[in-house]
Amino acid sequence: MQVEQKNVDIVINALKDFYNRILQTGNFNLAEFVNYIEPKFIEAGYRQSSTSPRFIDKQINILIICDAGVGDFIIQSATIREIRRLYPDASITLLITKSLLNMAECCPYVDKIILSDIKYRHGDFNEMYHQSLSFAEKNLLPRHFDICYALALFPLTFFTMYLSGAAHRIATPIYDDAEEEYAWTATRWIPYNYLINLANHIVPRYPLPCHRVDSHLAVVDYFLHAPVANRKMEIWYTARDAAVAESYLQKATKPIFGFSMASSHPRKCYPPEMYAKVFEMILAEEPTATFVILGGGQSDLLQAEKLKNFAPEIYAEHIIDTTDKISYRQSAPILKNCDMYIGGDTGTRDISAAFNCPVLEITSFPADLPLKPYDIHLIYYPYGVPSVVIQPAHALPECTNPKLPHNAYGCKVIGKSHCIAQIKPETVFKGFKLLKERIAQKIIEPLYIH
Repeated sequence: MQVEQKNVDIVINALKDFYNRILQTGNFNLAEFVNYIEPKFIEAGYRQSSTSPRFIDKQINILIICDAGVGDFIIQSATIREIRRLYPDASITLLITKSLLNMAECCPYVDKIILSDIKYRHGDFNEMYHQSLSFAEKNLLPRHFDICYALALFPLTFFTMYLSGAAHRIATPIYDDAEEEYAWTATRWIPYNYLINLANHIVPRYPLPCHRVDSHLAVVDYFLHAPVANRKMEIWYTARDAAVAESYLQKATKPIFGFSMASSHPRKCYPPEMYAKVFEMILAEEPTATFVILGGGQSDLLQAEKLKNFAPEIYAEHIIDTTDKISYRQSAPILKNCDMYIGGDTGTRDISAAFNCPVLEITSFPADLPLKPYDIHLIYYPYGVPSVVIQPAHALPECTNPKLPHNAYGCKVIGKSHCIAQIKPETVFKGFKLLKERIAQKIIEPLYIH
């Protein structure tokens, strides 16, 4: 359903008026914002849907917001599939960042894709608000969405959800940072569970801790009251992608181990010299093994070059290096043919799990640190596959400082490999052998060792 420009203008002008109020006061008050903007949405013909969100209607128009990274998008794939299953005749639009387009464009469950181009300084709500207006005017309000699912990780997700104009705005809380106060300095970062109040359907949390696959699927379990048909993650690729993967694996000998050394957070990176020693131990037991380096970008190239310098013979004889040569989508059919993934908390790990490839994960969260239900390795462990997760036994002194706030990654030092670098190659090799046993026994639950 297309909306007349005059109706779009009613909402945009009201949003601009409230933005000027923020500039004058320096504060953002959520209750005042909703009380001022909501009547304008209604005046312009939004917030009115011919259907209940629990009623399957062929005319329904759905927006799904997935504005996170590659790994999170794969984790959200099960929910995208379930939404399509429950709304087979709906028009479904996927809102993503540009970095996800390579993967999302092959998704069989959506009809349209919108790329988010909203850019702002981290923590600056003022700028986030301002940059969101033109995006909503051009990409969201003209489409008149009935339902918006916010598979969220960021405050921007909820603000975008609200500006979509959807009558039914569905979101799931994941953090414990809800605030009682409804007025915030506009340049201060607004907590996740503050802006979630822009949703009008908030799905109850799963029992904690739970994997993010399950917390996303709560929109089906709890909100739609429909049993989930399949909790398995998915990744989609073309025949051309499969051919590219096959060309890299032509000379590979079994077993094949995919691995990724780099990460978006350097503290999650296990040092290349340690990987070299791990591979020596694996080759002593599996002399025909092939290791495939996966990943793209400068950090991946740097890590691969370091590994080559530390283990030139292994690199020459047993390693296929695809760093920065293939896309994430093309890495999928490679991992589909791997016997195991070895590496850190990355999107590559989640691609592996989507293809039932067992995972040997090396995490930065020390075993002796106190846990909170939303710590990364409790909600992002390898999902649905045999796995062993290796932790540092102890946190280094900088990461036990009580004056520093708890960090979901455990290790509090940023910018370098830190706590994770304490893990001995012998411990990783021990995890490798334990994982082979769990594969043989078909044990799915992750085993944590240190």
